[in-house]
Amino acid sequence: MNILITGSNGFIGKKLSEYLSSSFPELKHYGWLRSYGQLNTTNFQIQFGAELHIDKVVHLAGNTKIIESWEKPYPYLIENPELALDALEFCRAQNADLVFISSYLYGNTKNLPIDELENVELTSPYSYGKFSSETLCKFYADNYQLNCTILRPFNIYGPGQDPYFLLPKIARQLKDSSIAEIAVHNLLTKRDYVYINDFCEAITLALNSQLPFEVINIGSGTSVSTQTIINELSHISGQQKPIKSLELYRKNEIMDVVANIKKAKHCLNWQPKTSLSQGLKYLYEAL
Repeated sequence: MNILITGSNGFIGKKLSEYLSSSFPELKHYGWLRSYGQLNTTNFQIQFGAELHIDKVVHLAGNTKIIESWEKPYPYLIENPELALDALEFCRAQNADLVFISSYLYGNTKNLPIDELENVELTSPYSYGKFSSETLCKFYADNYQLNCTILRPFNIYGPGQDPYFLLPKIARQLKDSSIAEIAVHNLLTKRDYVYINDFCEAITLALNSQLPFEVINIGSGTSVSTQTIINELSHISGQQKPIKSLELYRKNEIMDVVANIKKAKHCLNWQPKTSLSQGLKYLYEAL
């Protein structure tokens, strides 16, 4: 099986390539960087050769920062769906299956844990672009008989993640002896965290699923606060520093999210293997 990974230079793309190489060396996977231009059969053949056929595509390429999406909406509202369309058209030309990675489509709901039937609430330009891309996936599955699995991960973390994100930011503040205190936006928001290797396993299972069209949550099934994360990382690091909460909340801030992962267990036979404490230990030690 030949697999194409778009956005292969990003956090998830790099880790997925490493995971496939170590766990499934018999699978051949190829990375597609956005700088190469639009993903289409001609460009692909120029890069990799006309004889190579792709069986599966994992679409990760896109702009990923929610706060930035408010400041610069165009790349999120227009470019991200266009990249998804490129991937879908490539799959149609290659007769390949698609695994599309989506996220942040659930708003402030009282229905916790959140299952895949929960109403979509578009709380940012980022989420709007993701939902537009999901709509395109459904259209291609219905009208072109293109097998597509949409994975909706909650909060992915692990070694190598951009320091812009909360967990590596806290870990770095603890590890850097020149930083006197831990500064965070607030201590109250709660998130459902899933370790990167567990997510890579979910992607791999989706690649082998042969599902015509499904939307599947990927998470841990529990949520923890920023305060809990700081406490755990402080214990791991052996460092106790003062905490400064800036009492800042993003526009349309979602205070708590918990994934219902029953569908992942049923459709993919997947559940997380890495505890939060173990995953945070891996994250901290890799800095």
